[in-house]
Amino acid sequence: MSWLVVYWGLLAADFPTTFSLWSNTSQHALNSLYAFCEIFFPSTNRLPWLDLIPIIILLALYLGLAYLTHATEGFYVYPFLDLQTHSSGVVGGYIIGILVAAVVIFLIVRYLIALRVWVTETKLGMKGKISPRAAIRPEPEGISLHSTTPK
Repeated sequence: MSWLVVYWGLLAADFPTTFSLWSNTSQHALNSLYAFCEIFFPSTNRLPWLDLIPIIILLALYLGLAYLTHATEGFYVYPFLDLQTHSSGVVGGYIIGILVAAVVIFLIVRYLIALRVWVTETKLGMKGKISPRAAIRPEPEGISLHSTTPK
């Protein structure tokens, strides 16, 4: 979700044509909608802390790909990474800022899911039929759900 902050905060106003602005905005807006729905509608568990590791690795790989694109194609995918226009301190600040934003967004999503679980399942008692936190129901008498041999 940190790419949403990068897109809406840094890139949304830098498109040369109306079509490219519309195309990029609609793609990122749909991703925002999907991310929002993923937080509030399914019965997902709170994000584990170890999920931060692949997020950080993917951000680093994406940064490497952006510089690889510059090395092979001659342009910066993101203008704020341009070391000819910005000092290395400014570019480093952008990179660290995006990393911090990713961690903050991870924390917000983690605790929004925890809040949703608390409200819907603890306060309202709506465990759901397929929730991993739903109470285990006893098997009906005489019908075993786990065995293939009759009792």
